[in-house]
Amino acid sequence: MERYRAKDKNGRLSFVDVNRQGFDAQLEGLDPQKALDYIHARDAKGKIVRGAEAFIWIWLACGYKVLPLLAQLPLIKQAARVFYKLFARYRYKISGEKLVCGPECDHTMI
Repeated sequence: MERYRAKDKNGRLSFVDVNRQGFDAQLEGLDPQKALDYIHARDAKGKIVRGAEAFIWIWLACGYKVLPLLAQLPLIKQAARVFYKLFARYRYKISGEKLVCGPECDHTMI
């Protein structure tokens, strides 16, 4: 299967488009429903996090120090989870992208 990947300038991140035809969430160790709903991050040991926590890992991999530290403060972390869930639910309306599947697949945000 051809994979679409783009790497950061230091080669620490690899981005995978889960909307690409042929992507199999289960082969990647992901819940197929949640793969469409949330951004996921996997570290070198295979641990997976999703949503706002994934951004903390991504920022750390990119070398940011203050942003991930702030994002881990309890109130900010809770707010980030809420805002991420809202963003994830309405991202197609915000970006103008089309859903991978429509009402026929009964996809709802968890």
